Amino acid sequence: MKSDWWTVVREFTSGKSNDEIVSLKLPSKYMKWAEENGIPQTVRVRLIRKKNKNGEVEVFCTSLLNEEKYKRTEVLKLYKERWNIEEGYKLIKSRLEVEDFSGTRSIVVKQDFYIKTLLLTINAIMCQKINPSKYKSSGRVINMNKTLGLSTTKKLFSKIALGWNTGMIVNFYTRTMMGKFNYSRKGQKWSRNKKCHSKYNMNYKTA
Repeated sequence: MKSDWWTVVREFTSGKSNDEIVSLKLPSKYMKWAEENGIPQTVRVRLIRKKNKNGEVEVFCTSLLNEEKYKRTEVLKLYKERWNIEEGYKLIKSRLEVEDFSGTRSIVVKQDFYIKTLLLTINAIMCQKINPSKYKSSGRVINMNKTLGLSTTKKLFSKIALGWNTGMIVNFYTRTMMGKFNYSRKGQKWSRNKKCHSKYNMNYKTA
């Protein structure tokens, strides 16, 4: 959470507690709207404090109020897992363009969704045939290029139509992916030049 969003967050940040349950109250301009729509004007949440590697205080907000059942350390670990989930959403929405349906009928939408899900599954299976973790370069871990993997998996359907057998398909996928891995950026630090923020975010390229 940003420290300037709520007064209680600012007070929590400046205090000494690392784990506290607080009440967030809607601004007065939203009170009437909340009352008309049956939305609670106050909600109880739990704030958790953590210092990052740079010594800066970070505040996390959660609805998991049971401090005995959900330990502070467990909530922080859970937050770290969000990155893989967000990357998964980006892969599905941006690389596969799952929302770019070929029609408006419900059966067409389902068909598009299922075939793209199948594409992801086949790509995951093919990726298991290659183990990039055994390759290292200057101590940097090598990961699969997911965008290239999806693009290559799409080509497999045409190969199957041409009568390729399983061995030929696996060899084609392996040859395409080998030598085109992504290098892990863990531990890298680069100074950035300050630039003006663009009005629109850069679009992700599709697979």
